[in-house]
Amino acid sequence: MEESIGEIIESTKELFKSKGWGRNPKEINKIGCSWFAMTIAYEIGDEATLQESSQVDGDDILTPHMWVVYKTKCYDAETPDGVDDYLDLPIFKRMKKSDLKKFMEKRIKS
Repeated sequence: MEESIGEIIESTKELFKSKGWGRNPKEINKIGCSWFAMTIAYEIGDEATLQESSQVDGDDILTPHMWVVYKTKCYDAETPDGVDDYLDLPIFKRMKKSDLKKFMEKRIKS
């Protein structure tokens, strides 16, 4: 990988905008998160893994989303610097507080 992850995410956002697949990172996450995650994972290389909300949430409480995990950080169109916990991704921060609380309670129990 010659580019930094932030550079890969920024260039992929520009590509998506030019193709009409989202005007901004929030919209890209809403309508094309899986395409975006697969694209940046490919660019990062074999060490990048894809994660979906359905893999961590068997009760379908979380907003459906796909992101990339690389070297302990989570990345999507809105997080070029990555976050340590997927729940810190902006798409989950925008969830209704009651839904997020419900998920957190189930997460603690398991």
